Amino acid sequence: MFKVFYFTNKGNLRDTNEDALLVSERIISSTNMEKCESIDIDGKNIFLAVADGIGGHTKGDLASKMVLEILKSYKDDIIEKKLSIEDAIKIARDELENYARTNPNSFGMGCTVAGVLIVGSKVQVFNVGDCRVYRLLGKRAIRLTKDHTVVEELISSGYITVDEAKTHSKKHALTSAVIADNYRTEVQIYRNETEIIDEDRFIICSDGFWDKFEKEMPEISSSDDFCIEFQKRFHLGNFNDNISFILVT
Repeated sequence: MFKVFYFTNKGNLRDTNEDALLVSERIISSTNMEKCESIDIDGKNIFLAVADGIGGHTKGDLASKMVLEILKSYKDDIIEKKLSIEDAIKIARDELENYARTNPNSFGMGCTVAGVLIVGSKVQVFNVGDCRVYRLLGKRAIRLTKDHTVVEELISSGYITVDEAKTHSKKHALTSAVIADNYRTEVQIYRNETEIIDEDRFIICSDGFWDKFEKEMPEISSSDDFCIEFQKRFHLGNFNDNISFILVT
């Protein structure tokens, strides 16, 4: 049995919410939730994902929804290892390209995405762009994914430190996304597999969430009532981006 908490909101400055959530068999998009919700999922297999429409591009909300719909439709094939997550993401990119061809004003539509696939005691994490997956262990939040951003490349090359990256001017400049650009850019996909540890918790989130709550994640998630603790901090904050997360415990 899994307990899943989820939330998505446009924030204080954006006019629309371009994030979308895949929570088991449900896709939540173009929604401005006032409080987080939770569901119990009974079963050994669970597929969860967060997609973030690329800011400033056309139809980011549609792109995030379409990509999650494709991933959902191939869930069983992925679980049965008939199809890899990488291949499913590439199919989703093909669908965006097809849509843009018949709707030319949609050229450039795209999103970033991250997710968790739990099958038995195995956990696959994946991402494209700067949506993230964290493992929460005690007072630590351990990032399991790898951003596809300019600053991530600068960190890997040793040009800047992790602390310098937090205030870098290219902090959110992407090097990969699931985007309809006539295949001009290659989709970089990060995927890794790990084992479930006792009392493991995983949080999947958009950059709007981790940018504000990364340090607070373990404290919020270990409180007696996760939703109340998160909402308290959310309503006191000022957010210039959409805020979305899924927590699975």
